[in-house]
Amino acid sequence: MEHFYYSREQASAAAAQRIANALSHRLANQKTASLVVSGGTTPAQCFAALAHADIDWSRVGVLPSDDRWVPGEHDDSNEKLVRNTLLVNGAARADLLAFYDGKISVEERAATLDKEIRFVPFPFACSLLGMGTDGHFASLFPDAENLDEGLDLESNTLCLPVRTAASPGPLTPQKPCCPGQRGGGCRRSRGTERRRSDPRGPWWESITEATPSLPVADGLCEGDRRRNCHRSVKLDNLEGYPL
Repeated sequence: MEHFYYSREQASAAAAQRIANALSHRLANQKTASLVVSGGTTPAQCFAALAHADIDWSRVGVLPSDDRWVPGEHDDSNEKLVRNTLLVNGAARADLLAFYDGKISVEERAATLDKEIRFVPFPFACSLLGMGTDGHFASLFPDAENLDEGLDLESNTLCLPVRTAASPGPLTPQKPCCPGQRGGGCRRSRGTERRRSDPRGPWWESITEATPSLPVADGLCEGDRRRNCHRSVKLDNLEGYPL
């Protein structure tokens, strides 16, 4: 299923409504629900709208899809974005699983997070995943040395430390294959041109070949001089994950 939007505002409002519906449905059937969210610039408007949703946020747990290894108040921290744009108004009652801990190493924190994540309500009610211009999502960067481990759907590991030139030691929960939606855009660049000329690079093939129906959302914008569209793409086979 594919939805096209012609402004970031439209895409953000639609994403917020779909996430609110997913959370409401889950809370109607169980005591608590979990929401996975991404960082970056794209989700801010969605978060702002979602924060006003009429949901019992005290029963919702929020966790980042990934985060940089920087303090939570740092401008590059996804935690800061979530606290300032989503966990406000009624949503301030939601619980946030923060990643950064300056007292231990990123590897040690990944190990403790691997255990903590197992205590959040499963399956996740919904995930908002972003995709960078190089095709990465949830800090699964194409140049990451442990990319194969991060894409291994048979692994029991839930969190990995990822080191790349693009980001300072990000932490990423593994297997971000939860129902997701994303609306957003990207300017055409050399990276975009490479992706469009070779849309099924090795990193994408490793995902689709492992599970052709992987329910991860792709919100890339094929913007050019003629149009500036924003779209949300939901891959098939989301049975059991109501959106």
